[in-house]
Amino acid sequence: ARPCGPEMAHQASAAGAGAPHPAEASAGAAARPRAASGDATVDADGTRWVPAGTSLPGVYVLSREGASAPSAAKAREADGAIRGLPPLFDDGADPIHRLAKDGDVDGLKLAASQAAAAPADAAGTARSFTAQDEDGRTPLHWAAAMGRDAAVAWLLSREDVSPRTADKAGWTPLHSAVSAGHTAVVARLLAAGADAAARTSQGRTPLHYCKGRALMVETLLGGEPDLDAADETGTTALMRCAASGAAEACRLLVEAGAAVDATDSEGWTALLHAAESSQLGAASVLILEGSANFKAQTRDGKTAGDLIDRSKLQALADIVRTRMARDGSGAGAAAAASAAADA
Repeated sequence: ARPCGPEMAHQASAAGAGAPHPAEASAGAAARPRAASGDATVDADGTRWVPAGTSLPGVYVLSREGASAPSAAKAREADGAIRGLPPLFDDGADPIHRLAKDGDVDGLKLAASQAAAAPADAAGTARSFTAQDEDGRTPLHWAAAMGRDAAVAWLLSREDVSPRTADKAGWTPLHSAVSAGHTAVVARLLAAGADAAARTSQGRTPLHYCKGRALMVETLLGGEPDLDAADETGTTALMRCAASGAAEACRLLVEAGAAVDATDSEGWTALLHAAESSQLGAASVLILEGSANFKAQTRDGKTAGDLIDRSKLQALADIVRTRMARDGSGAGAAAAASAAADA
């Protein structure tokens, strides 16, 4: 089968970058902080203290170890306990990225108060909520990819944070949230001005990463996406949904005006993709509601009738005829049903 639809392995990172995109990474795959230069001590209440000279900043330690508010206040008064926020992690992310990924809003607020008091650390490195890691991802990218809605809301409340910043692969926080399936975060990003038509370096918009989720498609449609945007292979969001058999997602896209008979670089239409995967539900939606051309051919002359499992051709014809009788579909669908039965 041709690699189309959500099963397609996409290159999320920029060329040459080995790290997976946050939307595709496991939530438990956080990079480990580098070894501390000093020994930690533990109070009777379990609070972990790290010397000011350690490579682990206090803001991160307090957040991860669950320190109480009084302990956090004590740390703020300590000699440089949370003075620096340098890039300390193996993936190039600084503690602000990690706090965003973990959804630690209290930690983000504490980091913001420290940045306001001292915009740069002792080495002169700026403390920024818009800093990009080695793959170009901002704290908002990570919060969006992990579905940290509260952290996303807090970051978006800052004037310096934009939902349109792209990483080195062209992914915006919206791409990340869509691919990971976080509908509430997607709605929040759109309300904040995220670009639903933004393209990755492969030419894909957020719609390409809906993976057949009807609610996600419906949410993105409210952001005025480019329905017919084609990636570098000519594949549209409708083609990907059709290939995966996402009939309801196909219906939403067709009703919104997506071009049903658009072709990719090899001449494949959405119906041809559905036929090759024997996705009867998606195929019937494309024919009945989109008037898809059942006789469309690939560059090598194959039609939907050639591609679909022969045992399912009659089933497709029966589905179309049944829907025609129920919905009163037109002549185009009737012709398609006849073509399917005769193929």
